[in-house]
Amino acid sequence: PVTNTEMLVGWDALPDAQNYQVRYRLNNTFDPFTVVGAGGPNTSVNLTGLDDFRVYEYRVRAKCNGEWGNYSSVQRFFTSTCPTPDLGSVAINYPGPDKVKLTWNPLSEAVRYQIRYRQIGTSSWTTIGSAPGNNFKTIAGLTPGATYQYRIRTDCGGGTFSQYTDISTFTIWLERENHKNNHVLESELDIFPNPASDVLNIQLHIDGETQIIIRDINGKVVLSKIISNRIHQFNINQLSQGQYVLQCLVNGKTLETKRFVKL
Repeated sequence: PVTNTEMLVGWDALPDAQNYQVRYRLNNTFDPFTVVGAGGPNTSVNLTGLDDFRVYEYRVRAKCNGEWGNYSSVQRFFTSTCPTPDLGSVAINYPGPDKVKLTWNPLSEAVRYQIRYRQIGTSSWTTIGSAPGNNFKTIAGLTPGATYQYRIRTDCGGGTFSQYTDISTFTIWLERENHKNNHVLESELDIFPNPASDVLNIQLHIDGETQIIIRDINGKVVLSKIISNRIHQFNINQLSQGQYVLQCLVNGKTLETKRFVKL
């Protein structure tokens, strides 16, 4: 944004374009579109008079050879000069059996940060804040064997916040004891390759029937199957690109959960 109530919207130039139009409105509303022209072949326009801290949707079309073309697909922007944390910078550590520590790159504009999280399969978010100046937060009281979704946003002070990051996940791992020699066993489940594009291989280190459940980032079950072989291949061609969580259950109880990326 130029300011909290202005946004400079730009796009790639098209050959032979004589003019462009942008239409915009508040996202997820039935408000009428506001239409503005870019002024000749300019490939940007400054939208003014916007509401602060709101999401807008917009589409662009070009006029070529005297005729207007179709509008582009919907794009969105958020009216706040408070920057969103970099989700790709988040590091995840596990300081205890029911704890996770999230750390991300600091932002100079930040006074503090807000984190919201929930266990997959639930609908309500828990929102907590970091200490002033801290670019990390430890969350305690989590359920071993469960996978959680989380999002982070920046608090720039004065009631100004960034947009939340996209949803990402972390898993609180189960500790499994070997009662014969009293030490923690290695993972009971291996998946490879990761990331995967066509086929995901699953190797189990236990015998008997095992249920495998794959969920998308929103917790929706996209695949569920009971297997009995120690090595099994899943065809994941039909899955969309993104992050997924694979859950391994024995007798209805979660043995282990792992995350993988579909290319």
